[in-house]
Amino acid sequence: MEFAELIKTPKLDAIRVAYPIDQSMEATLCITSHHLIVSSRSDTTQELWLLHSMVDIVERKPNVNSSGGTVVLKCKDFRIIELEINGWMEFNNVCNSMEWLSNLDDPRLLYPHFYRAMYDLVENGWNAFRIETEFSNLLMFSDDWRISYVNKDFAVCPSYPEAVIVPKPIDDDCLASIASFRCLGRFPVLSYFHRTAKTVLLRSGQPMVGTNSKRCKDDEKLINTVLGSGKRGYIIETRTQNLAQLARTKGGGFEPEVHYPLWRRVHKPIDRHSTLLDSLSKLIEACNDTKTSMDKWLSRLESCGWLTHIKDVLSSACLVAQCMDQELASVLVHGSEGMDSTLQVCSLTQVILNPDCRTVHGFEALIEREWLQAGHPFATRCKHSAYTIPSARTREQSPIFLVFLDCVYQIFNQFKCSFEFNEKFLIYIFEQTYGSQFGTFLGNCVKDRKDMNFAKKTVSLWSYINRPEIIHEFINPSYEPNCKVIWPSVAPQSLELWSGLYLRWVVQQTNYEKAWNRFAEIKVKEKELKLKATRLRREQFSDSEPRKGRNLLVINNLKPEDSGNYTCVSTNQFGTVSRSYVLKVIDKFIDKPQIEGNYPSNSSAIRGDTLTLHCSVRSDELPHIQWLKKIEISSDYDGDVKSDESQHYIKYVCLGANTMGTSFRSAFLSVYTSKPKQTEMSEIMKDDMFPMPILVAIVSVAPEPNTLSTHSEYESPAKQSRCVPQEGSLAYNQMLTNKYDNMVGMPSMAHMPAMPSTQLRASSPFYSELTDHEKRITNVYQMYTNPKDFKLNHCHPNKYGY
Repeated sequence: MEFAELIKTPKLDAIRVAYPIDQSMEATLCITSHHLIVSSRSDTTQELWLLHSMVDIVERKPNVNSSGGTVVLKCKDFRIIELEINGWMEFNNVCNSMEWLSNLDDPRLLYPHFYRAMYDLVENGWNAFRIETEFSNLLMFSDDWRISYVNKDFAVCPSYPEAVIVPKPIDDDCLASIASFRCLGRFPVLSYFHRTAKTVLLRSGQPMVGTNSKRCKDDEKLINTVLGSGKRGYIIETRTQNLAQLARTKGGGFEPEVHYPLWRRVHKPIDRHSTLLDSLSKLIEACNDTKTSMDKWLSRLESCGWLTHIKDVLSSACLVAQCMDQELASVLVHGSEGMDSTLQVCSLTQVILNPDCRTVHGFEALIEREWLQAGHPFATRCKHSAYTIPSARTREQSPIFLVFLDCVYQIFNQFKCSFEFNEKFLIYIFEQTYGSQFGTFLGNCVKDRKDMNFAKKTVSLWSYINRPEIIHEFINPSYEPNCKVIWPSVAPQSLELWSGLYLRWVVQQTNYEKAWNRFAEIKVKEKELKLKATRLRREQFSDSEPRKGRNLLVINNLKPEDSGNYTCVSTNQFGTVSRSYVLKVIDKFIDKPQIEGNYPSNSSAIRGDTLTLHCSVRSDELPHIQWLKKIEISSDYDGDVKSDESQHYIKYVCLGANTMGTSFRSAFLSVYTSKPKQTEMSEIMKDDMFPMPILVAIVSVAPEPNTLSTHSEYESPAKQSRCVPQEGSLAYNQMLTNKYDNMVGMPSMAHMPAMPSTQLRASSPFYSELTDHEKRITNVYQMYTNPKDFKLNHCHPNKYGY
């Protein structure tokens, strides 16, 4: 088919165009294969380019007393454009052309296949968010997962990508079995790993239990695998209990409690996608009625039920986030097929919990991961919008993704400083889902895009947005990174109509845009002034040599070679006085903590004495410092030094950690019941001044139970408690490292350089006894040799762990 066959009148002069917000002009109309172009006859710079795919419906209003009529184009972005055309033939030709061109079903005929970028691509958006990248980030926090290619060539689930992240103990045969048990083959996969609480968010389709209560032991094994020892999980069902029961008569259903005893099912019903389009249509109809009264407007806003849908979805997401973050429980979310409300809840949960999803790049990754690759059928759901008459709609058409964007806006409106992007960014993404020059939202799933070879034949939306000259338009000037969980309010008083989207073609937004642009200018000016003030302070004393004053010595651009003794000499007729100062200049570097000097050092003491162990930790990043004591692991250990022998050896370890890594150094304390013959007691190290933070451990070697206390300005204010290190924590990893130190076979009491433990231990007969988790830990931390185990006497929890 040629486009010329559909365009009977490609150009038409002397028409009148009515814009939104009472704008109109006399113009020339041009119809191309993909655009309707309206150009003003009085102002050549004023043009309107409208994609045919953005037109929802075409209405004809023929003139009664003259030839011709008005063509009303109602767009999927809620615009209404009226074209007044003279002449019956021209009027009918334009209407017919717009109806044909706006309803092309073949995606290969749409504009993205013909669009060619006239700019250099900074990055290829088609490869910007690969699952391998997400998996490598996950490995930094958990080793319990793997990438499975069981869906190679989409053999198991057509709506899933070829690679998915699943629990490591579950093999591909089990996944294939589970896929046959879940709706449309959508077996449970990892949606999000909450690093802080070590909890997991899974999503899937409904189980096909039917009326006979079928079961799949592999499915039970998979979702139970993600639970920790003694933990329970939640299954969030996005259907009502009646609908879930009704689904059993059609072969679907829900997880029976008898087969899933560790999971509690909670129903958080979200209206079916077939009702959303009706609600949106009523909302837009009310928004376009500018002559209604206040009472009628509020009544119509309430009756459309749109904000109720927003509240329901937000409430479900907040419940999932609360389960994961506060109750420390993993969650499985599903509805019926797992392609609509399931994706809404899972993606919004990540916006609440994960600060990365509140950045431009992170939000793009979220849409790619949780919508495009998760199989949301954009081509079907977004085929029509609010203006389509009910008789022309299908049950499959629904503004599911718009509901998600509206919920994000509600969170953004309550936490404006926590989002890197602005409202304009959300509106732009909404527009691209209905009509675009990019191929990102074409097709219903990854399989469709691969079959059509969109990655090579079209340009990615992310390639365009991430260009430096474009992305700055979507940056929120008030953004301040917030790494905490944000808890939005779902009270009716906290939710508001997204006027920037639904009312932008009805109510003038110029004043709001001017105010926002002015605010952005002020924030930019503020940053410039701060940089200028900093530069002026540095240039105030720009001399290369030290500048002398009456009582001031200023040295600009300090370097390590400026270190030394500086003496101030003051002289008058009665004499001279002087004072010397020591200046030490060090290079600042972002690295793991460094333990300086020769301490802690080996010491000896007689039982009943008191001695002090010193540890000097250098760290430009705020460090976490704690002492570890080498003893037998026991939950009821009380710190006593018990023995009837004449001598004991106790190993103490000073451990420093920051966000860049961990360092530690150990020392042995020899405790004698009496003073040994011909043995001198070790002196306690004493320094007049420590250049960096010092952690001091006071060890009381007495017949009474020993105590170990720490003193440091960086010590966590949390209440100290005796405990065994938790699995996965920093202390637990350190414990495992020292547990197998004797296998290295090279004793050392000094700091040893890090080396891969697999090279040292592959030949050891004990290496095969290590678990996979222990092997991974020993590949990270440095080795010390001692056959005994570690026990943490006091735990100091803070943001770095225990």
